[in-house]
Amino acid sequence: MARWLTVGCLLGLPMIGWSTDYPRVGSEPLLTIPDPAHKAALPVPRVAFDPATAFAIRLPPLAGEAAALVSADIKRFTVGIGREIPAVHHKALGDGGLPWRSLADGRHSAILTVTSAGARALRLAISLHVLPAEARLRFFLPASGEVLQTLDAREALAPNTGQLWSPVVEGDSIGLEISLPAHVDPARVVLEPSAVSHFPEGHPARKDLSDIGNAGACNVDVVCSDATPAAVVESVAKYVLTGLDGFSYLCTGTLLNDTDPASQLPYFLTAAHCVGNPTEAASMELYWFFQRERCGGPPPTSVLTQYGGASLLASDPEENSDHSLLLLNQPPPAGTTLSGWSTEPVIPGTPVLTLHHPAADLKKISLGVVEGAAPFIGPVDGQGDYLLTRWNLGTTEGGSSGAGLFLPVGAADPVLVGVLSGGFAACFVPDEPDWYGRFDRAFPIMQPYLQPDVAISPAFTGLWWDPVRGGQGVQLVAEGNRLGGVWYLYDETGAGQWLTFSGTLTGTDTVSTALLRFSGPPLGTPWDDSAVENRVAGELTLILVDPTEITMRYRVGNVTGELTLSPFRAGAMGALSGVWYNPQQSGRGLQLLAQQDRLEGVWYYYDRNGVGNWVTFQANFDDSVASGELWQFAGPPLGTPYREDLVQYTPVGTVTVEPLAPDQLSLNVRIDGAQESLLLVPFSLP
Repeated sequence: MARWLTVGCLLGLPMIGWSTDYPRVGSEPLLTIPDPAHKAALPVPRVAFDPATAFAIRLPPLAGEAAALVSADIKRFTVGIGREIPAVHHKALGDGGLPWRSLADGRHSAILTVTSAGARALRLAISLHVLPAEARLRFFLPASGEVLQTLDAREALAPNTGQLWSPVVEGDSIGLEISLPAHVDPARVVLEPSAVSHFPEGHPARKDLSDIGNAGACNVDVVCSDATPAAVVESVAKYVLTGLDGFSYLCTGTLLNDTDPASQLPYFLTAAHCVGNPTEAASMELYWFFQRERCGGPPPTSVLTQYGGASLLASDPEENSDHSLLLLNQPPPAGTTLSGWSTEPVIPGTPVLTLHHPAADLKKISLGVVEGAAPFIGPVDGQGDYLLTRWNLGTTEGGSSGAGLFLPVGAADPVLVGVLSGGFAACFVPDEPDWYGRFDRAFPIMQPYLQPDVAISPAFTGLWWDPVRGGQGVQLVAEGNRLGGVWYLYDETGAGQWLTFSGTLTGTDTVSTALLRFSGPPLGTPWDDSAVENRVAGELTLILVDPTEITMRYRVGNVTGELTLSPFRAGAMGALSGVWYNPQQSGRGLQLLAQQDRLEGVWYYYDRNGVGNWVTFQANFDDSVASGELWQFAGPPLGTPYREDLVQYTPVGTVTVEPLAPDQLSLNVRIDGAQESLLLVPFSLP
């Protein structure tokens, strides 16, 4: 696949003494990218504003039990308290309270500030309802105006969670500037500050000597041990994530290498109980090089913060091996490394080490022994999904969750074999064990990413969209080295239409093929296969950048364009997700996204004139049957500038979906007075 960075060879540990029957790879240093130090001489961007003209929200100090760092989550190390922003502020913004002003260059700008009194650090959640493609967001420090993060609309909307978390800022206040070009109507912006995560004990990346040492005294700094492996120590970071309840947590994770010598994708491995859904992944903020430069030296001065979050690729829940594999949305800083890993089962009695951030402290190393495979919080049985481990140097604590387990001890380039899920180990009970999820057990769901081959990764199968061009999408199906799909778009009149395609991978990242336009038997008439026709409508090129981004270039008639696609829903979907069709009725089908008790989908069909059209729906399950309304979309005509205000949708019917078997479902649709009932099976490329 196309990569951010490339190298000519793989730097890894020789495979001496290891079975080649098990996938395995060594570590690899990231190539040098522009160092943040080079940017130090550039002026720090600042927002100039008059506090009197900003929309200001001030939350009172927390008191009593509300001020305690206690959440319902007992496994994650809590660092921030969730606070809802009162609905009165939502109403004020909804009534046009966002204070827009015109700048000298004609642009529109609005500023809001949020204060959580008593916080030593905080972050802000923004609910994004409507954000024009031309919008720009800047989070800043109100006291100085210093800009911490700048996002365009695509970056803000790409996670598709509906919520955007700001960077964690020091102090009790944060500001947000929304700016628009002169030609964009500010009334098109619909957003609201929805929650604050209040950090009562300070910023996770800022520690002075009085704070360092919060972890137990038996913990050992990585710079104070000869056993610290130089090749992988900089693959480990601590990070903050914020949950759906606004509480923030701190865990540890590890950058992982893959077996492709031409790739340097920043895969990041941690525990599923730390990051278990796309919203939490999108909220991640990482802190690199949080360690002393020398044993007993001063606090770290080279800590680098990485914004932008991550995309959840694969997750094996706590009930299994407690692994989550993510892809960081931004490249890590220079000096980091991609850790090696092995799927060979660990022999009982093997010495191991872990690199972690207990209690959000400096990076530590612990040395111990794996006693054998076991169920979580259970004794060794030789079969469980976890590695029961006891320490003879150091320990683990809250904040260590997600840390990797490495072997062999003493090697310059050890490999990861597990991820910390939990346990009883502590400085005051040195003989108590920890349980690390077995990497070999989680590997099958991560294999398409970590051990890619010439086939197109199944990660590209699913529904994709351009976040700044709502109301249309691309459904992809990857099988082997082939990629097919349906593009739901608007034609030259703005009416909905669909085009299909199927092509073969060329090189490592490109699929080029024809776009086909279908017509068929008119809606409400008996099915006639001979009425199905297709003709070439244009051509399409898909560049598979990574599992979270595709560049799509197209020509339809005389209209050419380019879209940047993101997955419409990140993370694991339910069993019904995918493309379904009736093999006896060519050229139409059903795309489903299944999440908990709800189905979302697109039905592409032939309308009353026999022209290809599409409708969408959201259907809620009642017992085993999902029912909902069908909606038909219209939008900006093909070849014209995208305008969100032209996207319109109207109800046109109803839909019922009933699963009959794992590979069969019943679809009943009523559209424009016509009714159809179909039996559908999973689609595969012909």
